[in-house]
Amino acid sequence: EKATVEIELLNADNGANWIINRTILRDNTSFWLLNGEKSTEEHIQRQICKLHIQPGSLCQILQPAQLDTFITMNKYDVLEITQKCVGSDDLYELHKTLKVMREKALKYEEQSKQAQAE
Repeated sequence: EKATVEIELLNADNGANWIINRTILRDNTSFWLLNGEKSTEEHIQRQICKLHIQPGSLCQILQPAQLDTFITMNKYDVLEITQKCVGSDDLYELHKTLKVMREKALKYEEQSKQAQAE
């Protein structure tokens, strides 16, 4: 019914590591804890930046074996993997929906041009 991810981040500034928990519920909602206290995703992202962690840097989130594959990817595959790794939960799905809608729009545009030509 739910999944929980926990990560511990080294906080070299004051020695107390940060424990971040994210619990994802079946309805695709989630809640966050920072060191056992309720928090928001935005607050946690700000705290992560204070540790000089760049969640947008694929070098920090991809394993070395994946980096080799990443280097050989075309720009479309890079976009897809980036969306999955660093985007919001639904970013990749929204992008897929947008692509389908764009294909339909182009199809309708072509049909309209053909109908006008007749």
